[in-house]
Amino acid sequence: MVTTTGDGELTDAAGRYGADMARSRSLTLIMLAQNHARQGDFDEATRVGAEALDLARDLGSVRPKPLT
Repeated sequence: MVTTTGDGELTDAAGRYGADMARSRSLTLIMLAQNHARQGDFDEATRVGAEALDLARDLGSVRPKPLT
């Protein structure tokens, strides 16, 4: 596997997010999965992507709704 500096930074960032930052962790893991796929490491891309999806499944949208 080829590891780039970006991979390490994304991995570190994802590890710093706690349970209260699950959305940010999920989005970071998506970026990391994309990097792995671009490098041809499809097994790791799949593993990381599945972790991101697991986190995203439990999220609710916190975006404000327009006032009507």
